[in-house]
Amino acid sequence: MSSDDEGPSNSADLLRLLAWLESLANEPEALGELDDEVLGRLRIAAGRIALPDRLERRRFNQIRRRARAARVRRRDEAALEATSNRARKRALAFPVAPARLGLSDTHRRLLAHQARSRETDPVA
Repeated sequence: MSSDDEGPSNSADLLRLLAWLESLANEPEALGELDDEVLGRLRIAAGRIALPDRLERRRFNQIRRRARAARVRRRDEAALEATSNRARKRALAFPVAPARLGLSDTHRRLLAHQARSRETDPVA
C-alpha cells in the first residue's frame, strides 16, 4: 500500500469521505466528473468492499470474531476478578507455616518472604 492509498487519519476524515461517497450514491452523474483512472479505482475498491472474495471475507470475519472474543474474555475476566473468590484467595497470607508441616528452614524462609511480599502488595 503506497502513501497515496493510506486510509483516513481520524474520524473527521472518515466522516468527510463517507459524506462524499453518499453524495456520489445520491447523484451518480457526479461520477462523470472523475477521470477514468480514479473512477476505475473507485469502482474496484467499492466492488471489493461490497462483494469481497471468499478469502477476504473469511479473513475479515475471522478478525472480527477474534476481536469480539477478546472483548468478551476481558469483560468476563474483569467481572470474575471483581466478584469471585479470586481476590480473597490472593489476599490469603499464611505468615507462619504450621509446625507439624515439617518444612525445611529454606522453605520456611521462602514462605516468610512470600508472606511479607503479600503484606506489601496484596493484589500480587
